[in-house]
Amino acid sequence: MKKFLKRFFYFLAALYVFLWGLQLIADFGLRNNYSPVYYEWSSVTNGKINSDIVIFGSSRALKHFDPAVFERKLNRSAYNLGADGAPYGFQLLKVKNYLANNKEPEFIIQNVDILSMSQERKLLQKEKYFPYYYSLEALKIMSKYDDNIVWEAILPVYKYRGYRDEFFMGLGSHFFNFERKMRGYKGYIGSTDTWDNSFEAFKNEYPDVFDQDFEPGYEDFLSIISEINKTKTTLFLVWSPEYYKLQEFEGDLLPKMKLKYSNLAASNDNIYFLDYTKDSLNYSTDYFYNFNHLNKKGATILSTRVADTINWIMQQKTKE
Repeated sequence: MKKFLKRFFYFLAALYVFLWGLQLIADFGLRNNYSPVYYEWSSVTNGKINSDIVIFGSSRALKHFDPAVFERKLNRSAYNLGADGAPYGFQLLKVKNYLANNKEPEFIIQNVDILSMSQERKLLQKEKYFPYYYSLEALKIMSKYDDNIVWEAILPVYKYRGYRDEFFMGLGSHFFNFERKMRGYKGYIGSTDTWDNSFEAFKNEYPDVFDQDFEPGYEDFLSIISEINKTKTTLFLVWSPEYYKLQEFEGDLLPKMKLKYSNLAASNDNIYFLDYTKDSLNYSTDYFYNFNHLNKKGATILSTRVADTINWIMQQKTKE
């Protein structure tokens, strides 16, 4: 019996090592994969972006800021690194990764709002983070949103359950990893969808969404500020338009949080707060495809207004 247990232990140990080896190969393959889900993180990690203007934030940043407009108006290269379903904790990972592997940008545009502080959101496109489970900081942040993260970090290949295609894609990327043309322009793909009337359904499904404790999320945001303040980058905090009925639903929390962002900017010479919550865009569904996201038409107008404001601020700064 003792001999059997010893052999069984050796078998489990060998299997554990073998599975870890497979996972490392798959993870490394995904880290360098050119599919849309992984390309952005790969570009950041491998230092391939190096833009003068970098845009960070959630899906609102992803859909609201057109790099082409900023390039045309400000005569600087620009890239949109907004991400679907990314609260401030995940944005922090991307900011740190970018600053560690790319040249220091001249300007950072950081979209700010209330829901980016939420810690009750589920991970969207969880698979995009698989290659980065080896960072203790990443695991700490991800575990706030998914109770399985710790076990997925300990047990090899466990995180790939339900993601068989991604696992084999990672393995195959070592042999068949062809660069391909990405959709959109420098991270941005404007939406041509029309207004979907989803606000009332959202309000009914999540009646208490703005009653949660947002302070832990705000602390993650302050960590983003701390990282950027280590550089000489000028930071623009932009509260981009929200459909006005969403603002009514946010209630007193909206002015409270705007004041926090405004005071933060006022106490830092290189930070500016641009508030578009009262902009005319907020009041017309012609510019939105849902209550929280502008369509391409709205994004083009907003990007133009933000770029013009940045240009004006920098002109005033040179006169000082």
